[in-house]
This record gives sequence, structure tokens and C-alpha cells, in this order.
Amino acid sequence: MTIDSDKTAEIALAILALTQHTDQAGEVRAWKGIDWEVLDAMYEQGWILNPVGKTKFISITELGLSVAEEARAKYLSTEPDIEDIKPLEEGLWTYTLRGDADWLDAQLHANFTEVGRSGRKYSRDEFFPVRVNPFEATLPLPRYQIQKLANGCALTTYESIIRYDTYVEKAFRASMWVYEDAKWQLFYHQGTAHQDDA
Repeated sequence: MTIDSDKTAEIALAILALTQHTDQAGEVRAWKGIDWEVLDAMYEQGWILNPVGKTKFISITELGLSVAEEARAKYLSTEPDIEDIKPLEEGLWTYTLRGDADWLDAQLHANFTEVGRSGRKYSRDEFFPVRVNPFEATLPLPRYQIQKLANGCALTTYESIIRYDTYVEKAFRASMWVYEDAKWQLFYHQGTAHQDDA
């Protein structure tokens, strides 16, 4: 397995900062019992002062303290907020975002699948290159509800009302979101057509 050294340095810094204390000179210090390559990466980023020396402490810079706080929230939080999912779900029904390949790519899990309102199953690859007909969706999403299924896994249900040039398309929908790589990603989506499409 390949280790991301920059990501490792951020996580290590967050752990280092847990033992921080301020000495008599006003420097923020922590124990430096971490691999030298990781410490060197932190030093090169400007997060700590030069770690070379006989002392058992390293000095954390103001920038380092800021990065440590962000890294704790990003990597060490044990309970991702399911309320962060709603703007992502609504983004999928916003024409400008839905047509943005980079944005869509960031939202879909590597193993994403969808069963559309027609009953057809789609793989992730079938969404690229992005081809979207102009549409206008009712937002906020009607009947939107979210339920935590497990830590890092949530289910959303709602109704979609989508207006195209000549017709309106309605469906009941469900999405399963998973929290991986420090972000929510859409793992599965399913739509069921309304009987009263106009």
C-alpha cells in the first residue's frame, strides 16, 4: 500500500498537537516521537521549527497549529455530519452543477450505481462524458428526509419534480451516501416514477 506522505504529515501533526504545551518563552511545544521523514515533511511545510537536535520536543508554528485543527476535523472526526449531504443531493438537481464533470466526479463514489426511474441500471462510467439536457428542479427537494444507517453511512429519500421544455417528470428517490476520504460520496441512487407525471 502506498502512503500519502503529505496526508500522513497532517495527521501526525494533529496527533502531535494533542500533547502541546507552552513553555516559559511562549513557544508551543510537543513531544517529537514521530518518524524523521514525517517530521521533515512538517518542517518543509512550515508547520514546525527545525526538528534536528537533542531535545525531545519540537516547536509548532502558528501555521502548524491552524493546520492541526483542520486536520483533526478532516481526518480524526468520528462522526461526520449527515446534514452536509443535503446541499450535495440538491446539487445533483442543479443544472449548472449536474453538468460540471469535475463536480459530478467528486460526488460519485468509485463503485456508484443507479437504478433510474425507468428501471434501467447505470454504472458510474455511463455518466461520463456528462450530457445533460437543460432542466429546472423544484428546490429545496420536496419531502426530503435523511436517516443515519451507521457511522459514515446515510440514506436520503425525497421527491423529484423536474421541468423540461415540454413536460414535467416526477419520481420518488432514495440515495445512499458513504463517508470516505474525508468527504460524503454518493454510493447508490434509485428513482421510482410517479403515476401522475404531467
